[in-house]
Amino acid sequence: MTIQDARTPASDQNQTAGQERTPGWHKGYVQGSRPDLRVPVRQVHLTNGKDVTLYDTSGPYTDPAIDTDVRRGLPPLRENWIIARGDTEEYAGRPVRPEDDGIKHTSPRGAG
Repeated sequence: MTIQDARTPASDQNQTAGQERTPGWHKGYVQGSRPDLRVPVRQVHLTNGKDVTLYDTSGPYTDPAIDTDVRRGLPPLRENWIIARGDTEEYAGRPVRPEDDGIKHTSPRGAG
């Protein structure tokens, strides 16, 4: 598991038996059902020295190793997995409409 997070680090350097760990968490990944799938987890370090691993739904924005840009969007990480399942089909979609951007009326106010 890759464990790294710059926002709330938990100190585990030079720990000895019985020494309490600093509470915090690190983002990590475990291998999914295929080698090309990584499942995000949050390794939570408790005050009693134990760790709890939780599924992490925060996306790549909490991973300091990933360069995110909202203008570029996210890479299609699950594309090959979805295609291999064989239970979906691709289609071209429909033209973009004004209501897709939250515009309710396309005619001037007061008109017909």
